[in-house]
Amino acid sequence: MPTPLEIYEKLKPKLGEEEARVLVEYIQEAVKEPRADLATRSDLAVLKADLEGRMDVLKADLGRQIESVKADLIKWTFAFWIGNIAVISGIVFAIVRLSTGR
Repeated sequence: MPTPLEIYEKLKPKLGEEEARVLVEYIQEAVKEPRADLATRSDLAVLKADLEGRMDVLKADLGRQIESVKADLIKWTFAFWIGNIAVISGIVFAIVRLSTGR
């Protein structure tokens, strides 16, 4: 890992002395002080467990909704075919009646 002096020496020709010094100081301070807004591993583990729990609940709810839609589709499919059979039977009955002359 490079030292702050090595970083400063590499940045000085491109940024200038003052800018390189300020950047190196900023990096040193940022590394020293842990940031309060960063989550720890345990925080992330808790969040992950919470999200997995929520996803399980959503999957179960989605499964119930799919089963409900599936049942409705089967019901309407039977109603459609019964209606078609009734219409076709009526047409066949009318053709037979007309062809026999009754």
